[in-house]
Amino acid sequence: MFILINSKLPIESRLMKIHCLLSAITLAAVVSLASPSAFAGTPTTSAKAPAPAIEPVDDPLGLKATVGYDMRYYVRGFWFSNHNVWTSLAYSTPLTDKLSLDFFTYYTQAWTPVEYNEVDAGVYMTYDAGFTKVTFGYTWYYYLNGFFGDGLGTQDYSHEVGFNSVTPLGPVNFNFAYYYDLYIAANYFQAGFDTTIPVTDKIAIIPSAVVGYNVGDYYSLGTADTSFNHIGLRIDVPITLTKTATLTPYIAANFSLEGKEGVNTIEGKNELWGGVALSVTF
Repeated sequence: MFILINSKLPIESRLMKIHCLLSAITLAAVVSLASPSAFAGTPTTSAKAPAPAIEPVDDPLGLKATVGYDMRYYVRGFWFSNHNVWTSLAYSTPLTDKLSLDFFTYYTQAWTPVEYNEVDAGVYMTYDAGFTKVTFGYTWYYYLNGFFGDGLGTQDYSHEVGFNSVTPLGPVNFNFAYYYDLYIAANYFQAGFDTTIPVTDKIAIIPSAVVGYNVGDYYSLGTADTSFNHIGLRIDVPITLTKTATLTPYIAANFSLEGKEGVNTIEGKNELWGGVALSVTF
């Protein structure tokens, strides 16, 4: 570095000017050394810069709440009531990577043509074997206003054990179910299928069909013994509203066979109806 000083100035002035320049150079050097960038070479991110956003962890609780409306309430081919409003709550917790423990409660109520109320509760286990998924468990039913509604009938509860399997074969799921009613000591078998037809990334169509078979008088009320029970057809249209909410309208049909022809007399042996359900998972 070269410092140019006017040689025509008095000696005292020249010495004073040199002293001032040296003081300024020294101060600049101290400030430069105190700066973090003096050692880092490239400036680092300021400590006051906002931290990167943490993505929320998707960890559902295993709860599913559903509310719905059914124009007709049929259970395994047996008609109970019309215009039912219902709600359910289900909880599932994994025990292993293939086995889960599940609980559910269900309540439905109707006012026409009879006042009908029902509460269900159940516990079951589901095992995923890879090629098929098997569910087995116990369900308890309580009829608050009698089995036939309006306080009619002496039976106010029932309970059963059963199992259900779902086996995918290509695009079609084949299912088979068996239930033993502990109250009336009768057996019920059911076989069917369903498939999912995507319409968009948020809408699908799921047609399904089942056929039921009774061994013994399975709520045929003395009108039939071992016999085919009914044929059920249904089309669900699940609509994904959000990551956790799904709206599912449906239409369904029930065709009574020998096991239910003698008891489904109020609404007729064959019936077409619809409904809708809204489910939210937590």
